Amino acid sequence: MSVTEIAVKHLPPIFLDISLPQCYPLSDPPTIGSIKFHSSWLMGADGLKATLLDMWDAGETTIYSWIEYLQTGQFLGEDEKLRKKIFYDPPGQLSEILLDYDLKTQRTAFLEGTYLCDVCFEYKKGTQCIFLSCSHTFCKACLREFWTAAVQEGDIGKLVCINPKCMKTKTVASEEELRDVLSDNAFRRWKWLKEKREFEQDVNHAYCPICESPARPSTDHVPEDKDGPWSRYRECPKCRFTFCRVCRCVWHGAHFDCPVPVQILTRYMDATKNGTDTSWMKLVEQTYTSGVLQRQIKRFREEAKKLRKTHSSKPTSAQDRDAARTYSGPKVAIIWFAHCASNPSAMAVEGHFQSTDPKAAWGNLSRKDELLGHPYTLLHFWLT
Repeated sequence: MSVTEIAVKHLPPIFLDISLPQCYPLSDPPTIGSIKFHSSWLMGADGLKATLLDMWDAGETTIYSWIEYLQTGQFLGEDEKLRKKIFYDPPGQLSEILLDYDLKTQRTAFLEGTYLCDVCFEYKKGTQCIFLSCSHTFCKACLREFWTAAVQEGDIGKLVCINPKCMKTKTVASEEELRDVLSDNAFRRWKWLKEKREFEQDVNHAYCPICESPARPSTDHVPEDKDGPWSRYRECPKCRFTFCRVCRCVWHGAHFDCPVPVQILTRYMDATKNGTDTSWMKLVEQTYTSGVLQRQIKRFREEAKKLRKTHSSKPTSAQDRDAARTYSGPKVAIIWFAHCASNPSAMAVEGHFQSTDPKAAWGNLSRKDELLGHPYTLLHFWLT
């Protein structure tokens, strides 16, 4: 059985309801009406009642002895007895109750004192200071200036206790502490920055291609499938545009594959063949899934086979070469040249312009700069 140890300075109170009969303390003990425990954190009220009554001796006062017995914690007894008295289901909830009460009690006592701020070295009332969960104390004015500057810079990692020891361990301030110190505008900006950072740390995060607002996975209208085709579905919460997380196009349905850029596809084919770029391959498979990659590789090879039959001959005459340089016909031919330019071995095998220089291979093909700058457009034309 696992044991969780916690340290507290204040335990929840015990409410003891007693009345004094007329013959107390000569012949009758005090009458115990009830014993109640705050948040029901302790059991065994009947046993405690019997113990208190046993402490009374005829003719002797006992109220003070009872109070001292409870205040000093003697009633808890030995560890074995205590484990039987303290029972909570689930056990973790009891530790939360005890810690929460201890913190609230310390803060209440804190407001009544006067403290020295470690930043401005001035004594301030507890109402002008803040007692952090790490037990360090600062005046709110100094801490507000430091935290507000961090929020304005967008560095929420600096929202920590400014004690040197805590800054080394990066003890992050809680949301309740930030709300107590920061202004309303600064607190709202902190929440926005926090959500933005959490969103960007998510490997499946996506921004709307229309308004660039962050779009999280939706579970309202789609099946709960983290790795299935519906995991690509996104709906912008701002403009309500539905799109695909992978290709960033308007949502094309769960049964249609996202086009893979030709550069990624050819590199993936080479990596699969040579057994290299394993970490990169895993990332690509996580993005597009292995099934989509294999289907598009199959289509890629089928189209390449067709193109070899129609565009495999090397231009012979000067007129043919000029025609090739100024070619503006079907874009699929231009894409084939692009593939050859990025793959010198393919140029050598297929006989397309026997040169490893992309410029020489491309010549003066129209729209080459535009096509080279848009790999997705290349693939779109290639596969269609």
